[in-house]
Amino acid sequence: MNNESDDFIDDLKYALDAWIREDYKTAYKVLLPLAEQEDTGAQFLIGLMYSSGLGVSQDIKTAFKWFRLAADQGDPDAQYVLGVSYDWGETVPKGCLGEGVPKDYKEALKWYRLSAEQGFAEAQYNLGVLHYHGRGVLQDHEEAAKWWKLAAEQKLEIAQWNLEMMHENSLN
Repeated sequence: MNNESDDFIDDLKYALDAWIREDYKTAYKVLLPLAEQEDTGAQFLIGLMYSSGLGVSQDIKTAFKWFRLAADQGDPDAQYVLGVSYDWGETVPKGCLGEGVPKDYKEALKWYRLSAEQGFAEAQYNLGVLHYHGRGVLQDHEEAAKWWKLAAEQKLEIAQWNLEMMHENSLN
């Protein structure tokens, strides 16, 4: 490894240690340059900090910007967060992620799918919900069951329960 990548790893470890100690101001100072260098993990954590007011003043718009940067680079956690933001949109309480984001099921579907295709169980579950109810897509119970099965295989209990309910309802 070269010195630059060693420094990057050392900085990331230092930031995560600060996060664990709940020294969010230090974590922010170390993570921000990494996020600006397009590290998706750092961008996601900076987004979390702004969304929750950890070490910085809470700022949902800035949080969304950081999540979007990470999501555009393929980060499945950030893609899931964007999916939730568009899924719930303006219906969220003030100060919550999604505030100021228009409810848009097609956008939610897009971001959930990108995350779900990378194996993110909660995104798989929510993608199933959109298909089950026909939000942003034609209603398709088979497609819903497909995504819930993938999430259930990862031990996501709500997905397991939904599959059981679908099976029971098909028997009645």
